[in-house]
Amino acid sequence: MSKILFLQGIWFEFEGIMGLSAALKKAGHTVDIVIGTDWQKLLPEIRAYEPDIIAISMITTIEQCENIDILCVGEGDEPMVELANAIDKGEDYSGIMSLWIRKGSQIIKNPLRPLNMDMDSKPWEDRNIYRKYDFFKDFEFAQVMVGRGCPHLCSYCYNHQYRRMYAEVGSKKYTHLRSVENVIGELLVLKNKYGYKSMFFNDSTLTYDKRWLLHFCERYKEEIDLPFTINGVVNEIDEEICKALADTGQCYLIRFGLESGDEKFRLGVMNRTNTDEQYYKATSLMQKYGLRYSMQFMLGLPGETLEMSYKTLEMAAEISGKNSVHAVNVFKPYPKLDITEYGINMGAYDRSLFQDVNSPIGSNRNNIYSNFRQDEEGRLIQNLSRFAHLYIRYPWMRPVIKKLIKYPDNRLYRLLWRVSETYYTGRNHTKSSWKFAFKYVFKHFAKSFR
Repeated sequence: MSKILFLQGIWFEFEGIMGLSAALKKAGHTVDIVIGTDWQKLLPEIRAYEPDIIAISMITTIEQCENIDILCVGEGDEPMVELANAIDKGEDYSGIMSLWIRKGSQIIKNPLRPLNMDMDSKPWEDRNIYRKYDFFKDFEFAQVMVGRGCPHLCSYCYNHQYRRMYAEVGSKKYTHLRSVENVIGELLVLKNKYGYKSMFFNDSTLTYDKRWLLHFCERYKEEIDLPFTINGVVNEIDEEICKALADTGQCYLIRFGLESGDEKFRLGVMNRTNTDEQYYKATSLMQKYGLRYSMQFMLGLPGETLEMSYKTLEMAAEISGKNSVHAVNVFKPYPKLDITEYGINMGAYDRSLFQDVNSPIGSNRNNIYSNFRQDEEGRLIQNLSRFAHLYIRYPWMRPVIKKLIKYPDNRLYRLLWRVSETYYTGRNHTKSSWKFAFKYVFKHFAKSFR
């Protein structure tokens, strides 16, 4: 059978890789992974494996990166298995749907295959692929995907483009959840075999299917009974859902997107469906049932003014409950997002930023600190993000922060953001110990703030 080697630069369990690995192993293929950033040092290990396929993630096009032979568009589990099967049998793979294939100077762009939404037929994610590294044996939480897709069309998220892609090939249904029985079965394995101490449900939202969630909460309380984090949307979170989550006794955190404190900007440019009133109502309900919650928001969006950024942070403070968590994100203008096109058209970004194979947009290490805006106000907002946690939690510091952001960005500002994000957000999202939280952060970012 074929030998597939995944290359990864970040020390993290990626669900996409675990899903692909599970599908490949189910088909009888051999899969391994190499993690690191010093590829010259890792080259002997890569060569020793003698892979038939080397798999990486990328955002540039196949035309720009001549060393890429095959590009997968959309969901990859089925086309990758077909590719591995064809290579193993020595068969032609140039017609596999969802694959773009380089043949000399020609690029064959095969059509996208419709979505297969039979989620229960897919194997559970392969956790073993990462276990060759001791670092992952210490992971205290398991990331879990219950389904695929999202019912919302936010302009800053890939889902709106994904839905358009699949609508063009006749996929009418975009969201689907696994059965409760299937999910509980996987969670029992994660709890009993791997010893994870908490569950982090990574789906964009699990509150959109109320019937499914209420049934799941009953089973979770009876059979899993570990702390868990869940994502939701405020206009989906009602009293019945809050009560069901609270009754599990283990709902550690509900995460939702605030994104911007400016309602007009949120509803218009960001294409969110949530009003200010819905945020105040949902957070009041969560406080009523003693549910801890985390709000995600972005700074540095195209068209966002400094005053709008202050408004976002101040609204985050207003809707906070006891022990609320705030996740501060610096917006990244990834290619082909509606909001990215909006930013290009208004002059916030140069289009060449998204056309260069060496663009910093694709750098996981460097892009966490930059919003890539070209204007002075964008620079000030970027600096404000470094102090965002302090701005929210300590109102008396706000006048000082407004002066500090006028100075050039520097490694001290970036270190402050990384430490405060770890202290106030990272550990709380996953109910991790301090030991694990700082071990994880400094393994990744000890050099990136320089």
